[in-house]
Amino acid sequence: MAESVFGVFFGDEWQEAGVFASWLVLGLVVQMAYSPLSMVLVITEYQFANLLVHSFILFLKVSAMYFSYALGSHMIAVQLLSLSLVLGYGAGIFVILFRARDVSGVVHAKA
Repeated sequence: MAESVFGVFFGDEWQEAGVFASWLVLGLVVQMAYSPLSMVLVITEYQFANLLVHSFILFLKVSAMYFSYALGSHMIAVQLLSLSLVLGYGAGIFVILFRARDVSGVVHAKA
């Protein structure tokens, strides 16, 4: 769908950008979900986990660019970049959920 939308608004030569956008939107949705949730790590004084999550994402992005360069495909680059965002920020969401569960257990134990 994004391919045809890009073609209508920007011209036929932009249709491939619509394909890229449709792949990247998957990773960006997960990133947008992670961003406000990451405040849980700051509030619970667990910023080191946030550093680890972002280091993992950086590793995934660099690996994606390396492999796509080795394979010589810009489409694979976009797909691997989107996959790295989904995996990295998805892992970050799981870290947040486990941290929130641990902290809520401590709060209930004190009450």
